[in-house]
Amino acid sequence: MAPALVLAVAVAAAASPALLEDASAQTDDSLGRFMPDGKRVPLPDSNGSSTTGGFYLFPYGMAFDGSERLILVDRRDRIVQLDGRYSFIKETGQNGSDNGEFFWPRGVEVNSSGHIFVADTRNNRIQVFLPDGSFAYEFDKSSIPPP
Repeated sequence: MAPALVLAVAVAAAASPALLEDASAQTDDSLGRFMPDGKRVPLPDSNGSSTTGGFYLFPYGMAFDGSERLILVDRRDRIVQLDGRYSFIKETGQNGSDNGEFFWPRGVEVNSSGHIFVADTRNNRIQVFLPDGSFAYEFDKSSIPPP
């Protein structure tokens, strides 16, 4: 398991105990929910059905907003939003370099206003989205004045 995933899962578990990963039991780099007895309960996909790993394969970052919404960025170059019960809300994004597209999103944060900040690593930028998931703006190293 990638160290970034272990850290992200540990942070998420601290914020919401129902989303608890046991790194030693995790073998497929996917995100799941574990019950107190240790049984894994897969999270639902965009069709509302459960999947063992295909939908949230390689989640690179996750964050909770003020309303317990879980925001994930994953290897499939998407932002995935789940509600406080981990039911699917929506997904946005695809591979590319235009606004709202990603090339290896590796981190996500949500501010107090619900804006979603995504580290779009290979595109060398931060993209910012409104709480509903629509693109707001981006900034990259050319946007930052030198010291």
